[in-house]
Amino acid sequence: KFHGPRGTGILYVRDGANLMPLLSGGEQEGGMRSGTENLPAVVAMAKALRLSLDASAGGIAKMKRLTCTLRERFEKLEGVVCNTPKDYAAPHIMNFSVDGVKPEVLIHALEQRDIFVSTKSACSSREGGASRVLLAAGIPEKQAEQAIRISLSFENSEQDIEETVKVIREIITELRKVGENA
Repeated sequence: KFHGPRGTGILYVRDGANLMPLLSGGEQEGGMRSGTENLPAVVAMAKALRLSLDASAGGIAKMKRLTCTLRERFEKLEGVVCNTPKDYAAPHIMNFSVDGVKPEVLIHALEQRDIFVSTKSACSSREGGASRVLLAAGIPEKQAEQAIRISLSFENSEQDIEETVKVIREIITELRKVGENA
């Protein structure tokens, strides 16, 4: 997650690893890939990685502060539980659950306010049910099913956090009122 062009990536393969190509037909990348490389995208990805690495020392500390602020704000909201552990967690991810609010409804309400979050990691977002990772971490199933995932980057600010929490508070209040009147 270093803001490279969509569709590009890096695969680091340790010595001795046995990989099979997904598509056959060419000898690029040591016989592992066919087709012409998208050189402009590769160069842009390398530049994005370089910029990200240059910003990483201060950026990681900043993201830790932002997730700490998120946790503090969420702990003050009724029915909101932080699923991300306080210690030994990725600095850029905050996972939380909102009791009595369907995560899909909250996600769509946030999207309408230009705040984009998800229910799971991108690689498992199409799977239904509770996150296997949260369940394995001992989070109760109902809480895991209601989980929302916020991913931060070096570009996020304290103002972004405060605005996000404000909007989440407003949406939760609104959704609970609708639920009470239903």
